[in-house]
Amino acid sequence: MKYFITLSILLFSNLVLAQGRIEIATEDQNGVRWIDFYAEDIPASYGMELEVFYSNDALSVVDTNDRKSGPQILKGDFFSESAYEISNNVDVRAGRIRYAISLLKPAEPVSGNGHLARIGFVTKSDKALSINIANIKFGTREGTAVEVTYPASILVEPAFSVAQAPISTGFKPVTRKLEQKAVNPSFAKDEQASDNLLIIGLLGLIGFLLLIVIVLLARRQPAQAS
Repeated sequence: MKYFITLSILLFSNLVLAQGRIEIATEDQNGVRWIDFYAEDIPASYGMELEVFYSNDALSVVDTNDRKSGPQILKGDFFSESAYEISNNVDVRAGRIRYAISLLKPAEPVSGNGHLARIGFVTKSDKALSINIANIKFGTREGTAVEVTYPASILVEPAFSVAQAPISTGFKPVTRKLEQKAVNPSFAKDEQASDNLLIIGLLGLIGFLLLIVIVLLARRQPAQAS
């Protein structure tokens, strides 16, 4: 009986240790407070569902994929690249984030540790705020739920990098200096000679016109009586 009790305690301890859990990490980068969800000791799973609630009056979700309509959170690498995102939805009015992903057959289930998802928040005040984790659970290929432990809430601190440095847009203006172009001396001489010829031609034309005027006036004078 004593050995049976000891064996039962050991089996129960192994079950507790085998239960997966979710760890949270935060990072302040370029004016955004990033929240990372990490999986640890997850049993063999085929998909995951995540649901988070936040205050839309105090926080704004960063869109990580502008090619799709609506804000998108960032996919982690725990599941393979071929995994299908069932839902990647941010309801900005209700302040609700729902993310669900699943492997596709014939892919094998995944287990262990890895990065699940990343959510970026821009805080609208300088106060730390809490977001509520409503649900995080995994599922097997057969559809059986895999329960994991996770914190009920996460403290989101303001991104202090906003005050330290502006958010970079990746664009750096190019400052160009005006440079004086060197003038070719031979070109300048040719240009001056062309100007002189033009002036001489104009003066000759004016003289020719004056001569014609004088001749016409002379012909119009009446002949003097003898």
